[in-house]
Amino acid sequence: MDISRSELQCSNLLQLVPMYRSYVVDSLERLSFLDDIPVTVDERLEFSGLSTDTCKSAATNKIIIVIGVMVNKFLV
Repeated sequence: MDISRSELQCSNLLQLVPMYRSYVVDSLERLSFLDDIPVTVDERLEFSGLSTDTCKSAATNKIIIVIGVMVNKFLV
């Protein structure tokens, strides 16, 4: 997967995961903003049922997030 410099500078690295926004929008009914972007009615309709659809959610992504401090090229 090629990641652009602007994508690496995003505040939420989960934005890089395919279908992240659509799944979260469908899962959280009262959500009005996600990553500083308003959730629209059209998005709600488009992604409706995604979080409960076993066929679509079966193709899941695995992501490992490591939070730490680099000291002399070693993660502390």
